[in-house]
Order: sequence, then structure tokens, then C-alpha cells
Amino acid sequence: NEVADFITRRRPAIFAVQEHRLEVHQWHLDVPGYWTVSKAANPEIPGARGICILGRHDLQAMELPCRDPNIIPLKIFNLFQDRECIFVNLYLPVDNVANRQRRRECWTAFVRLLQTYETKYPSLPIFAGGDFNMKRPELLRKLPPAFLVVDNPD
Repeated sequence: NEVADFITRRRPAIFAVQEHRLEVHQWHLDVPGYWTVSKAANPEIPGARGICILGRHDLQAMELPCRDPNIIPLKIFNLFQDRECIFVNLYLPVDNVANRQRRRECWTAFVRLLQTYETKYPSLPIFAGGDFNMKRPELLRKLPPAFLVVDNPD
């Protein structure tokens, strides 16, 4: 598996995957030295293509409540020495007629989570990553003003 090989070779602290398209009975991404939190693909929900977060075993994490199948929020301990942080993985479905309502629901849930965490955990850094299926100017317009966008220009 290319993903497992990459993780084994590079040893990232956190690795987020979107659109793995695997249903519960198909999930086999097991990387030595890593824990996995996953939400399976669900063909009954438009745009629910499966997401996961892998973290090194030296990190501890607690999954935070979220019913949306396209979002995994974690509170991660000891990523930055003794400091906790919030990490959110999102897959936002492509904007088309079939996914439009689902996309709106997912985006609303994502922004509400960020705002909730900003209030509930004011001293913790919040990191969000994923596949937003939008260009940077649109993302900057849609995110609450307090959030900084850092992306890879490649």
C-alpha cells in the first residue's frame, strides 16, 4: 500500500486521508507504530467517501463528538511537548447538483465545530486539514475571520 509505505518512510506525527472510499468491511490501513481513527465511506450519503487520521503511537488523542460522516475532530495530547491541540480532518464534497445540500450541511457543521472549539478551548491551537474542494479565495471568504489559512502552493 503506497500510503502505508509513505507513512513508514516519512514518519509524520499526524497523517490525514480523505476519500479513501472504503466501507467498514474493507478498511485495512494498518501502519505499524500508528493508531487510526476512521469514518467509513457510506454509499447511502452523497459525498461520504470515507476519511481517517493516523497518528504516531507516542501521541495520545481523544476523538471529539461529531456526527458528520465527513469530519473527524481530535484533541491531540503531547504533539507540541506538553501542549494539547485540536486537529480536524474534513472532506467537503464537490459542489455539484447531487452533492449541493450535503456540501452545505458539511460546511456548516465544520464551521460550527471550529467556532465551538475556539470558545471551549481558547488557549489551544486548532488545525484543520483536508480536501475542501474549493480554491483559496473562496476558502478565505467562507472561513470565520479569526482563522488563518496556510496551504501548499504546489
